[in-house]
Amino acid sequence: MIPLQDEEATVPELLASLLLQTSPPDELVVVDAGSRDRTAQLVSELAAPFSVNIIRAGRLYPGEARNLGVEAAREDWIAFTDGGIRLEGSWLAQLMARAEDGVDVVFGSYEPVCDSFWTRASAIAYVPAVSSWGGRGPFVASMGVRKEAFQRLGGFPPYRAAEDLVFLERVAASRLRFAYAPQAIVHWRLAKDAVATFRRFAVYSHHNLAASWGRHWHVGLARLYAMLAGGMLLGLLHGVALALAMVPAFFVARALKAAWQKRGSLPIGTLAPQRVLAAGLVLLVVDVATVTGALRWLRQPSPGREL
Repeated sequence: MIPLQDEEATVPELLASLLLQTSPPDELVVVDAGSRDRTAQLVSELAAPFSVNIIRAGRLYPGEARNLGVEAAREDWIAFTDGGIRLEGSWLAQLMARAEDGVDVVFGSYEPVCDSFWTRASAIAYVPAVSSWGGRGPFVASMGVRKEAFQRLGGFPPYRAAEDLVFLERVAASRLRFAYAPQAIVHWRLAKDAVATFRRFAVYSHHNLAASWGRHWHVGLARLYAMLAGGMLLGLLHGVALALAMVPAFFVARALKAAWQKRGSLPIGTLAPQRVLAAGLVLLVVDVATVTGALRWLRQPSPGREL
């Protein structure tokens, strides 16, 4: 089940990787959530080898599109992925192997695509380290769910962001049985530059607050900046220069911590000085976007349909 919107540039790679699955899907459900490009046409052309059901909907958020796709699906088990993803050849087989263990939800893993200086720095800045179970996540774009269990959970809420976090929280709070499949790996494309990163995280910030998820993101960030402000006030006792020097030190320290935590778990040298400095810049962009999204939320607590 794949929700897509304006993914003309990425859907050929996604469908090509689906064609190479060692265990092909019995059915492919694609919800075109109001694309304004050739996404639906490319799916029709490239997904011909599958039993494909293309649902052309209006402008929907990803969670809403997933809900619509699940409703239309015929099979008992549904594997989710997204646009901007490339699947490992054994991805679906690995997910379904764990599904045979009598569980209701299977979480796969993901790896960031680090194909530029910016995306390598971004991976250090905000992609989580590998967890104790051997993978990253849980990640909705690498997940299998029993259809009946999905419906019991109520599907995804109507947000542009945090809809996955709310859904995962419901899974954790339920009595559903879940398992991990660390070898069920997808490759996820990060925002390609500073502008795309800012836009993405500003929208995420707005919708996370609308979903009452600020305690998991914004509160922690506010504490960090409160510590920075306190340090700068103390630094003023020794001069303005010292107080101002704490700002770049603040970002470098955060980037160093992230790089150290992820050493060995990313396909790059995380501790290279130039990458650590660039990761600090990525963190600055993300923080400014977070504040921008929070200000939008203060003006408009219920987000509009920006996508």
